[in-house]
Amino acid sequence: MTVPGTTTAAATAPKAKSGLPTAADGSNLGACANGNCEVQVDGPTTIPVPGMPLIGGKVQIQQISSMAVTAAASVFGFPASSTAPSGGTMFLNGLTIKVVAVQGSSAVLRLST
Repeated sequence: MTVPGTTTAAATAPKAKSGLPTAADGSNLGACANGNCEVQVDGPTTIPVPGMPLIGGKVQIQQISSMAVTAAASVFGFPASSTAPSGGTMFLNGLTIKVVAVQGSSAVLRLST
């Protein structure tokens, strides 16, 4: 029974222990194999994306700060990088990286093709 004026857990957006929204795929980087996932990364991380050969099959999250996330990939053998703030979007040769949220050295990222 719900008491008027209260909210249930289902009515609020779930938060991870870090205070970030819960990523749909958690920290399972393998979910990004086809270039479509939502994951939490903590610090510099290499995300394998074998389904995206035009970016060398991986994206390197180089830096996460309270202000932005920097990602890099090899595009046709040449280095490419991009930086976006929380709520911003990066584009790396067919791969879109949405920075859902950032807190400290952790971020929730949504990758899509």
